[in-house]
Amino acid sequence: MPELNPPPCRVLISYSHDSEQHKKRVASFCAMLRADGIHAEIDQFVEFPPEGWPRWMLTKLQSVDYVLVVLSKTYKARFEGHEEPGKGNGASHEGFLITQEIYENQSKNAKYIPIYFHNEDRKFAPDVLRAVTCYNVTRKAEYDRMYSLLTQQITPMPPLGERRILTQNQLDEHVFVDQNDFSGSGDYGSGGVAIETGSQLVELKINKNFDDFSATDQIAVLEAIGKLLKLDGTVRVVSKARGSVLLTVDLTPEQAERLYWLVEQGALAELDVTSARMVEGSGRLRNTEGISSRQTVAYMNDSIELVAEPSEERSQTATRIASMLFQKQPDWIQFFREVLGVDGLVRKLFTSPEELAAFEKTAQYAEIQAMVARLREKSVTAVEVKEPTCVIVVRLPKSLHESLRAEAHDRKTSMNQLCISKLLQVINDPE
Repeated sequence: MPELNPPPCRVLISYSHDSEQHKKRVASFCAMLRADGIHAEIDQFVEFPPEGWPRWMLTKLQSVDYVLVVLSKTYKARFEGHEEPGKGNGASHEGFLITQEIYENQSKNAKYIPIYFHNEDRKFAPDVLRAVTCYNVTRKAEYDRMYSLLTQQITPMPPLGERRILTQNQLDEHVFVDQNDFSGSGDYGSGGVAIETGSQLVELKINKNFDDFSATDQIAVLEAIGKLLKLDGTVRVVSKARGSVLLTVDLTPEQAERLYWLVEQGALAELDVTSARMVEGSGRLRNTEGISSRQTVAYMNDSIELVAEPSEERSQTATRIASMLFQKQPDWIQFFREVLGVDGLVRKLFTSPEELAAFEKTAQYAEIQAMVARLREKSVTAVEVKEPTCVIVVRLPKSLHESLRAEAHDRKTSMNQLCISKLLQVINDPE
């Protein structure tokens, strides 16, 4: 059992003065550690050590419990003695002292912990530190793991149970279990499906009125993200919420980290994206209890996997795939058939009349309808009809017919175009 009031852990942060921004980032990190009860020190808070800087470094390295080594290209060059003479003497001297101590300890290291702020800096670990765990301290989960190490709050190993004796029938059985179908509790394959997302959600704040933020605006943001991150596929939107506009996207941890810093540097400012936030708790197992299947379907020559999800997530999936198809700019008939048709995407995701009716009342469904409307606007000129047409004959009161004809004239469109538009609208169920 840990002590109730243990003495604070003493930590020195070893880094190079790459830039003023980097120095400020290290100072902020030091302040965060101190706020969390870690006795962290850096040279920025010492103006004039009377013993001189070399002796100050040596004393601190010998007296602290841990040294956190901030990885960067410049730090590695200075640590390993590859910097030009007269530059970065501090990091070069610390690199020599750390290397010597690890050498004298027969290459064992329980004191020097590499950390980094940017994913691309992980590869700049000095050779003597490449064999140990590195921590990206901008991610809360990794910061907490590092913190648990510094404060000796390590999760103990589970107790060892007794060995089971298998029957001959059990030994004869050969059961192959797909780890994606392991629920994490009870029997294999029961209790729903646990899907490893292996992802990190990023919430983007967009300085626009929520009601004015259209599907086209969203597509522009997603395309810009794809170009910045050099992605081959489409960015998955998980949710959209009010608060200006809060758009949450699903990326790999490395992509999320890069996007976070690009947004912080103003890379998406032209699209009014003002900030980014890592969503805690993402990148874990998502339990989709009650959903039992996945299927792969083809839309416009693309193979898309539909994973069974709860209703809210299926709504997001419908919008995501529809947006992807919309970007191909098909004619509106093809888009309608693939997305809203009898055998289309929406009916594959919402198989019961109740689910379909509920989805048709959502903002996501309204977005898809808006996509249909925009594709129809682009198809005013004659297009090749790619599927057979049918005729509907409807008898109307003369007054209603005249009203439709007047509306078509006012909108500068034909009666056929106007009637098709009205047929595509959702009819709300009576309360």
